[in-house]
Amino acid sequence: MRSITNNLFIICMSFAVFSYDTQAEWLTVSGEALIMNNEVNSARNEAINNALKSASFYHGIQINSTQEFQNGKLLSDNITLENPPNSQKFEFVSEQIRNNIIHVEIRIDTDVHNKNTDQLSSGKSIVFIPQATVKDRTQLRYGQLYGFEEAISEQIGRSLTKHSQLTLANVHATERLDHQQNTFNNTNELPKWISLKTDSQYILTPTVLNIAPETAKTGPLGFWKVSQSRQFRIRFSLYHGISGENIWNRVYSTSADWDFKPHEIISPFSDEFWNSEYGEEIEHTLEKASHEMDEALKERPLMGQIISIDNYQMIINLGRKHGMVVGDTLKIVLKNDLPDRLNVSRIIAIKSKASVHVTQLTESTAVVRWSNPKILENIQIDDIVLKI
Repeated sequence: MRSITNNLFIICMSFAVFSYDTQAEWLTVSGEALIMNNEVNSARNEAINNALKSASFYHGIQINSTQEFQNGKLLSDNITLENPPNSQKFEFVSEQIRNNIIHVEIRIDTDVHNKNTDQLSSGKSIVFIPQATVKDRTQLRYGQLYGFEEAISEQIGRSLTKHSQLTLANVHATERLDHQQNTFNNTNELPKWISLKTDSQYILTPTVLNIAPETAKTGPLGFWKVSQSRQFRIRFSLYHGISGENIWNRVYSTSADWDFKPHEIISPFSDEFWNSEYGEEIEHTLEKASHEMDEALKERPLMGQIISIDNYQMIINLGRKHGMVVGDTLKIVLKNDLPDRLNVSRIIAIKSKASVHVTQLTESTAVVRWSNPKILENIQIDDIVLKI
């Protein structure tokens, strides 16, 4: 049985002959895995596989990976990189073990501008992010984290901007959604209203479930204290802006050492906070959430709505920042709202033969015209357009 380190060494040596191409660009991807039963090698292998899957999903690098386990032990592993013409080198950069989780980084030498980027061609959707909710606000007293709800929403927006390939953050960190849980559980009208007012395709609501300090441990005979740790547990709920439906939920839990004194006041907006071990662990958690939200959205087309109509010309709420270009063709879906037994509006989508093409662009809107003027239907404001 060969270790994963040996496999990586062989792969790196195999591609080393191409390292002289100065036009290539380095692509860095990361992965993580939980260490179970002290099996560090197995966890490392899983973390590397997760990093390679990230390269495959976000950047078009083709990966083959097989593993064989028995009773939780790694019996064999086989990782291969099916490099496209521009891929030149594959390197294991670093690993770090923290809180029983192994984090690894891998670099792939590749020309990112010439690879297959079909995933990105679908464009980017706007995600509205309100101020986060802290379930137990008494937990903010430890460290006196005044403004933590606003700071975490801003950090979520930065994480999406940095790591997401399918979304753009529309952060409203100072705006709270009153009675958020009751409203969202009983009706889909609030997400639809927010979407209408902000031209957002999705609404992401973050709820901080736990940021309590963990019980400090003591050394042998109680002569010294081990550094204090603090928990971080957050729930994300993603809502569709047109239908108002809840389409994705995920809870993330972690913990890290709290680098500050028990009664020290620390600002959640400061570099001191975000450069601490606890702040970095939160950033890592938000990065993981950004990737997994992309995974949930990758099968959904870029979707917008008609906001103005003038004969053969219309304006839609998708523009240059969404990835639209002049000449793009879009399908039209007629939208019909029907009330259900609780008088909640439900959307019925009606297929249309009509399509439009983009003739002008701004950052957030596009002017479109009929691709075939002979096919005219009863198109109305708020009907749906899909990028094809």
